[in-house]
Amino acid sequence: MREAFFAITAAPESGDRHWRDEQVEQLCAVFPRIGYTAPNARVMAERNLVPVGEGQWVRRPPRHLFADAFEDDGEADVLRMYRGVQGPTMIIRCTRSDAPPVLDMALDELASTNQNVSVVPMPLTHLEPAWDAVDDVVAVVEPFLSPL
Repeated sequence: MREAFFAITAAPESGDRHWRDEQVEQLCAVFPRIGYTAPNARVMAERNLVPVGEGQWVRRPPRHLFADAFEDDGEADVLRMYRGVQGPTMIIRCTRSDAPPVLDMALDELASTNQNVSVVPMPLTHLEPAWDAVDDVVAVVEPFLSPL
């Protein structure tokens, strides 16, 4: 995951149409290596690159939001990458994913101790945002991203 993260967030974080197309191809190549084989992977990759006008795109989320995410191998704390975020961060909590109750407690604690983190529970399994509920997730994420 560390290697994939650094590969798909390498500088620059914005560019022209050619840059955008290269980024989409790179993301599509990384997805299967990290177990993401959704039939709409290309659409998901394209959604990571947001048009900002005049033929320019920017990557979302940018690397700096997770600057300390892969600093070390650390403990098995799946939320450690979110604890120090300094910019607006949304976590979609898929409530039908059979995660242990401790995850909900950890997410509640995270959101209460870091004002930059919003946790949005959705009645989905962990894969449904990518396959069956893309529009539902986009309806929540677009308003969140619009001021960024």
